[in-house]
Amino acid sequence: MMTRPEFLRRRSAMPPIFWKMIISSACGGAVYLVSYFADQPVEWSVLLSTFAGGIILVAQFLVDFDRDLRHIVNELALHKAEMEDFVRESFREINLATLTYSTIEASPVGDRVKLLIQDAAGLTDFLPDIELRLAQSEIDRAALLLRGLGEGQASYAGEDQDWLLALTRVTANTIDAISTTAVDGGGLDFADSFWKAGLGQRYLGAQRDATSRGVKVRRLFILDSSSLKNDDEFRKICKMQIEAHVEIRILDFSDVPDILRVSSTFDFILFDGTVSYETNPAVRLDPTAKPNVANTLLTAREQHVQGRRALFEELWGFGRVPS
Repeated sequence: MMTRPEFLRRRSAMPPIFWKMIISSACGGAVYLVSYFADQPVEWSVLLSTFAGGIILVAQFLVDFDRDLRHIVNELALHKAEMEDFVRESFREINLATLTYSTIEASPVGDRVKLLIQDAAGLTDFLPDIELRLAQSEIDRAALLLRGLGEGQASYAGEDQDWLLALTRVTANTIDAISTTAVDGGGLDFADSFWKAGLGQRYLGAQRDATSRGVKVRRLFILDSSSLKNDDEFRKICKMQIEAHVEIRILDFSDVPDILRVSSTFDFILFDGTVSYETNPAVRLDPTAKPNVANTLLTAREQHVQGRRALFEELWGFGRVPS
């Protein structure tokens, strides 16, 4: 005996048109039987049953058509909404891309930004993950610097390794620098100074290149003790500066007027008189220990830079050419 689920499976497997024909035939047959038992002529019974079956068949098609039409209308409405969202989002992205491109084009460093974007877009997933993470880290670092420059001030935790050399290479007119024992020295003297390290050597070489293209470089050494003027290591450093075509002067801290000593830091470099590069030493519990840089500050804020220019010129006037 056929169970109900099996019957339903067989029914669902049969084409719908067959079910329509069966239902129409059944309805036509029922009308024929009714008219036959009502003593109607045979030709009228056949005509009525055929007409009734046809009506039922057409009615089924109309019901299916209406259902399919409603389904199509709903699908079209859904598709229309999806297309409208897609077009709206596409136009939003196009507008954003156009605005971004226009902003890049208007930027004074637009060409470099486009090269950066092209190089970044050229990276693929086939690269090792550590290289991709390094690229992301460098992009984030560059973005942080650019944001800081746009706001007029950028900072770096610890001793900078890149800004100093980059600024020296791009300077067009002047480099005015103050060097102190607290930062450039090796503690109490210059025996283990910044100038003997790799960064100091590269910085001095970059300054020599700058002077060869017409940049005027001045350096004022502020010494904690007047005895350092005769220190052999310090004399060697002065000779290195002179050989790099750097104009140098020496100033004892004791000769700095009291009114000027209120400055938070004396160790700064002015590039083209518009950007101040400053290093702040970390607190030392041992005064004989080698100094460490707590942070590096890069600022282009006019009021601050103007104060640095005035301070340098005044201190430079108190300095003396080494003998």
